[in-house]
Amino acid sequence: MSAATANRNTRTRPGEREIIPVAASTTIYSGTMVCKNASGYAVPAADSPGLEFAGLAVDAADNSSGSAGDVNVTVEKAPLVCWAHSGIVQADEGKEIFAADDQTVQEAGGHVFVGRIAEYVSATEVWVDHRPAYNARVPSNSPLRVFCGEVDCENASEVVQLIPARANHGGLVVVAAFAVVTEQFGGDTEDQGVVTLYDSADASLNLTFTPADAGADAINDIIREAGSADDVITATSGDAGAVVGAGKGVYAKVTTAVSGASAAGKLKVVVIAAALAARTVDS
Repeated sequence: MSAATANRNTRTRPGEREIIPVAASTTIYSGTMVCKNASGYAVPAADSPGLEFAGLAVDAADNSSGSAGDVNVTVEKAPLVCWAHSGIVQADEGKEIFAADDQTVQEAGGHVFVGRIAEYVSATEVWVDHRPAYNARVPSNSPLRVFCGEVDCENASEVVQLIPARANHGGLVVVAAFAVVTEQFGGDTEDQGVVTLYDSADASLNLTFTPADAGADAINDIIREAGSADDVITATSGDAGAVVGAGKGVYAKVTTAVSGASAAGKLKVVVIAAALAARTVDS
C-alpha cells in the first residue's frame, strides 16, 4: 500500500496523547502514523533515516502552506493499532516491525522501528503492539545494553534496525560488536556477505562484519568486527570511537551481498553499547 492521501479510519485501543508542532509544508491525515523529524517536528511516517515514531494522528493537520510549528497535531500513543502491511505472514507474529509509509508496516528491515507484530489479521492487515517503540530507552545508569538483529546477506542493501532513535536520549558509544552465523553461507564467493553498521543519519560507524571462506561461515560461527580483538572495539589512544549522537539510531546494512546460484547466509549482529548521558532516563 502507498502513503495516505486522505483521512484514515484506523482501529486502535486507547493510549496517551501528545501535541506536536507540525513541520513546514506538511499535511498529516487523521488515522495515520506520525514521526518526529530531527528538529522535533511532526511529519508523516516513512522509511527514512532520522525519523522517530511518535504515534497515531488523532485529527488531520494541514500545514501545507505554513512554517514549522504554525499548526499542531494531536498524536495518540495507542498501545495496539491495526495497520496495513507489506509481505507479512502468520509466522511473523512477535517479530519487530517497521514503518513503510504512514499507513503501512513492513517486517523486512527499515529505518523507523514501530513495535512488534501482535496479531496477524489477514493478507492485508496486522495488529501492531507499539509499546516497545514508545518505551525503548538506553538508561544512563545502566553500564551496558545489548541489541541485536538478523540480516539476510543474500539481499543487497537489506537494512535491519538494531537501536531505535527513540532509545538514544543522550548519545552512546559502541564498546563491542560481533555477529553470529544463523544460516550457513554458500555461493560463488561466500566472503561477499559483508554487513556494515550505520547511524540513522546514514553515517557509517566504520564497523563491518565479513564472513570468510576459511571456515567462518557455518551456523553458530562468530564473525568479529574488522579490526577488533576478542569482539571488543579497540583503538589507539586518541583515535575516534564508534560514537552515536543523541537522537540517532543504529542499523545494520548488507553492503556486499552473497552471490551465486547457491547463495545463502544470514548473520545475527550483536551490538553492546554504553549510554553517554549524565542523567537517568526510564528503561
